[in-house]
Amino acid sequence: MVGAHSTGCSGWIGYDSVTYVSTSPQMTIVETVESLLEFDVDHALVQPGMPREYWKTVGSTLSWKATATGGGCSGQGAGTVTVKPTNADHAATLRIVNFGGKLHASGEDGPWPGPDPTYTIRCSNGTSYEQILYASLGFFMTDPDNDLLAPDGKSFSGNFATSPSTPANTARHKYLFRCTNRC
Repeated sequence: MVGAHSTGCSGWIGYDSVTYVSTSPQMTIVETVESLLEFDVDHALVQPGMPREYWKTVGSTLSWKATATGGGCSGQGAGTVTVKPTNADHAATLRIVNFGGKLHASGEDGPWPGPDPTYTIRCSNGTSYEQILYASLGFFMTDPDNDLLAPDGKSFSGNFATSPSTPANTARHKYLFRCTNRC
């Protein structure tokens, strides 16, 4: 009996964005993280005789912006962070697995490269505080309910919203990735 395992290519590249919106009677916060993510095989997780399933980010760029308004307060911030191939930590992971004869993609963010971004919110009463960028805590996620790769195994995409613990908080994810090497 001869068997073969294939999980597509040896690298992936794509665009990913998340927009996090938090609304309350006092304040509305809108945060966006846009990413160009490049994935390469995570050789530390390759098992002999098994297909490649895990990829890590290399050479990526993460750009963010945030605005907060309402309740006599306002704030904004923006920045760009680079993930270099030599970083020990990586900003996202990707898993592509053959299940039931079909290729499925699963992506999630890892450690944000460097300190968590913050921005300052200032209020008309003279107070101010630093707000952590919530969108950095879940900027790359794929849709677990719509996880199939394209029939040729060379791309995957999605557009979905999550609603964390309260309905006033929503994160909308959009992503499109394609195979880059040995497709």
